[in-house]
Amino acid sequence: MTSETSLPAPKRLSLPLSAQDIKDLNLIRGSAQHLSALPGKVSENASEAELVHAIFEAGLARVREAIELAGYLELSNDEEYTNHRTQRRAAAGQRRSE
Repeated sequence: MTSETSLPAPKRLSLPLSAQDIKDLNLIRGSAQHLSALPGKVSENASEAELVHAIFEAGLARVREAIELAGYLELSNDEEYTNHRTQRRAAAGQRRSE
């Protein structure tokens, strides 16, 4: 059983934003299409912190996706793995044809 006291407390960070960052936040906040692209249900009335957090989560998802794609690319270039995969597919095809 995990108690709330053993969980790390959320950390609040100061995040300097450029003029362009603020324009981008306002663009996202004012666009239903942009808001719907963010994870969770973020409304145009969301606090600045909620909006920045949703954008952060979307960025993390993109980083994870890029890492996963890089892993798949590495596997596709691995001769041993591709040979093994080809053999498995051939064996599966033989079992289906029997």
